[in-house]
Amino acid sequence: MFGILRPGRAFASTTELQRYSSAYCNLCGFISSRYGFSSRLLLVHDFVTLWWLMEPQDNPQRRLRNLNCVRGGSRRVRNELTEAERFLAAISVFAAGVKIDDDAHDERTMRSRSLRRLYRRKFEQARVELEDVNFDVTSLEQLLARQREVEERCERNLAVASEVTGHCYAMIAEKLCGLMESELSVNEAFTIGESLGRSVFVADAIRDHDEDCGHAYNPLCGCCSTESGRFPQTARENAMAYLGQVMSVASRVTTGIGDVFLNRISVLGHQLFASIGVRDPSTVTLYFLCCIPCGDGAVGVDSKECSDFCAKACCCGCCCCYLIVNQ
Repeated sequence: MFGILRPGRAFASTTELQRYSSAYCNLCGFISSRYGFSSRLLLVHDFVTLWWLMEPQDNPQRRLRNLNCVRGGSRRVRNELTEAERFLAAISVFAAGVKIDDDAHDERTMRSRSLRRLYRRKFEQARVELEDVNFDVTSLEQLLARQREVEERCERNLAVASEVTGHCYAMIAEKLCGLMESELSVNEAFTIGESLGRSVFVADAIRDHDEDCGHAYNPLCGCCSTESGRFPQTARENAMAYLGQVMSVASRVTTGIGDVFLNRISVLGHQLFASIGVRDPSTVTLYFLCCIPCGDGAVGVDSKECSDFCAKACCCGCCCCYLIVNQ
């Protein structure tokens, strides 16, 4: 299984966790039905999360019950899959193939090369399935080629480095929204997808900084001392501020739709920050819910509820930040 975008047990309600588990089990069953039992390992958490996130607020009807795999879960779907279900299974297998190919190119390990050989036909099948549901897989592949160019030139600007991943997630979210019943419009889904894609890229870069420096591309590795390889605190905080900034875009989109969608975005934001070691709710609120970039490139406050906390903890002291905090 791949992916870091998922609702955390510490932040989501029992109801939402059950709904996510149901989406997970069903996507696992879709993949098993379409690509074979062993292909269940190609499930990508991020696409389960997109499905869970965009579902209607009322309880969805599922094909399969939640069952532990060891106890007989992940059964196959007997009837033909819907177009949305086929798309979810295909994009998960295809994306797993991209990840395995990337690992084989970068790491050149026996494990990655063996996985690529083992599942090569499944990846090819998934590409055909994506074309069958009229997904623009060629444009997606062109975007992925651009990402390779970004890595080869060692792009350090987070906004530029995360652009391709954001656009890929946006395309997938837009297509999924168009295939399912959702209270989100396809434009809203596109914006949310881009926000989440950029967020995943940045969180992953922060998490893997120490491991990547000197070995693999990471846009944040240029911030560290070549002698120590340590991640400077200022650079880390700037990366977290950018993570909060892009997540707040998704939050603003869902604000007018309903509390359920807003809460789901909040859960994902808290989980992404937890994945990089930030678990204090007040700190996450600071970065995620109430901070926006001001015109001077610093951090300003966008919510009166946390203005006092932000004034003490995060503002740069420039004029615009001072005026926002003290309005």
